[in-house]
Amino acid sequence: MKTKTIITIILAILVYNANAQDINSLPHFNYGSDTIIYVYISPEPLYLPWGGYGIDITEGNGTNDRWYGKPNTDAIVSQLGYNGGDAYPALVCDTLTAFGFNDWYLPAHEECSYIKGYYNYEYDWGMPLIDTIEISIWSSNEYPPWPDIRASYWLLYYTQEVCSYPEDKNQSKDFTCIRREYISNNNIQVANNVFSINYINNSLEVNINNMTETSVIEVYDTSGRLILHKEVVPVSKEYTEIINTSGFAKAAYILHVWSGRLSKTEKFVVE
Repeated sequence: MKTKTIITIILAILVYNANAQDINSLPHFNYGSDTIIYVYISPEPLYLPWGGYGIDITEGNGTNDRWYGKPNTDAIVSQLGYNGGDAYPALVCDTLTAFGFNDWYLPAHEECSYIKGYYNYEYDWGMPLIDTIEISIWSSNEYPPWPDIRASYWLLYYTQEVCSYPEDKNQSKDFTCIRREYISNNNIQVANNVFSINYINNSLEVNINNMTETSVIEVYDTSGRLILHKEVVPVSKEYTEIINTSGFAKAAYILHVWSGRLSKTEKFVVE
């Protein structure tokens, strides 16, 4: 009970319950054609150890999604729980309620790169990044060679490229929480022209037309757990990936495929 009380107090200090504010007042950017990512700006500095030093979350297929931090965050929180009363980034994001939403999570590797690398993210918890020269933020990914003791963070420079580095999980770094919002717009039609998906007789056929850059194919179950991840490097403009789902449990799944800013999400059912 004491542990839960301590962690509740810590999170109460960190959580900014801003239900009355407009979510669009936060920095946000497109992530694929049908997804907006909102970046949380906290009124208090978010600076904590990653957590779980000596524990390999990835061993249980926990933090291996480089493109979507939600399943990583879920796995970390599921395994570390209240962490002996010590707050950690994944738990803070998972329990955050702000701007009327409670679906925040710790960003994954590629989401971190988008924050600065592609969209010139220039805030350090509300202050212009130029005032701080650089910041480093935790990702929700462990560092593969030593997943039990190290996690990956992104160093964000004001004038230089972003860089990813490993750090011991018991060291403190800045972090932020993000959330996704899925939208419908005219770009979806463009994405539909690029991706076509067919599901017949336990085989999922993903066709990518006019492929000019690396494409990503992922399958999730309805709880958000990553089932399959594959990156396809273009060797020809027309590509077809056949996924045999005969080994999948009978259930509904979500397929997400994207290339650059074009993406498509579709539900399918294994019966």
